[in-house]
Amino acid sequence: MPKLSLKETEAEREERKWRKAQRAARKAARYHNYGLPDDPSASTSRTRLPHKKPSMQKEYGYVFDEEGGWMPSAASEKFDYREDLRAEEDDFRAKLFDEMELDACQDAAQAMFSGYHIPSRWRDRTGHEASGSVPQSKTMMDDEEYAEYVRRGMWERTHKADAEERVAKEEERAERKKKEKTLREKTKEIEREEVERRRRKKEERANEQFVEGWKAYERRWANLQQAAATATLVSGSLGFDDLPWPVVVDGSRTSLEGLNREVISAFLLSPLHSAEKSRRARVRGALLLYHPDRFEGRLMMGVRHKERDRVKDAVGRVARALTSLAEETNDE
Repeated sequence: MPKLSLKETEAEREERKWRKAQRAARKAARYHNYGLPDDPSASTSRTRLPHKKPSMQKEYGYVFDEEGGWMPSAASEKFDYREDLRAEEDDFRAKLFDEMELDACQDAAQAMFSGYHIPSRWRDRTGHEASGSVPQSKTMMDDEEYAEYVRRGMWERTHKADAEERVAKEEERAERKKKEKTLREKTKEIEREEVERRRRKKEERANEQFVEGWKAYERRWANLQQAAATATLVSGSLGFDDLPWPVVVDGSRTSLEGLNREVISAFLLSPLHSAEKSRRARVRGALLLYHPDRFEGRLMMGVRHKERDRVKDAVGRVARALTSLAEETNDE
């Protein structure tokens, strides 16, 4: 992952100048305490030069031995040693405080960095956060990695408003998706309820039509039997569709093919009517009505001549279907 190259802000520029000035002031103070001029190559005397010419030892802080060499005085050596330690300690503390200021927000920066969006320039080719870009533990970072880590935290802090806006948009998008999902589920539930309502309504209409068909079936048979018993049946007054057939009348004309075992069984053995009668009683009662010999002897004279063959065929079909149902009910 390439290193970050963030543009230095005005505040950072001013802070850097201030730190540089502080270091220069501390350095100048050390030279002033040592009695040194601004030029580091000058004499290392501790005290400033007086107006009158001092002795060689006071002026230069050292003396010559008998062999022509030189050695610093004991007081000067002791003082320089302590001042050097103090100066090094001050410089170390200043650098330590600088590092502590940078490190003060590292935990917060890590938390924000983990929670906020990572710019594309810090991502790998797949668009995900580059693996290994930030070690999990700060103790495992080297200087460059730690500097990169701090710069990222600074970026997150300076772009906090953008990050918060982005988080707000993500939350708004998530809330919108949640509402849309809830609406879709509610719409599907309403649609399922509507489908179920239509199915029940259709089933109710079918049941009502079935019950009405059964009532019409019984009514026709009652009228025919009464007319046959009272000899009031007019010859040739009945057509094929005028006779009661054991099928549901749905408005269309009854056909011979429609008089099959399945249709007749569904009509006669339906639980929507004749709950007081058993299956066997229903089938036996229908067999008495559609017995070919009895039907032809009592009712055929009322059927028109041109439709008698068709009626005879239909009665035979119904009788055979009822016989099969009777055998089935006998085994129950």
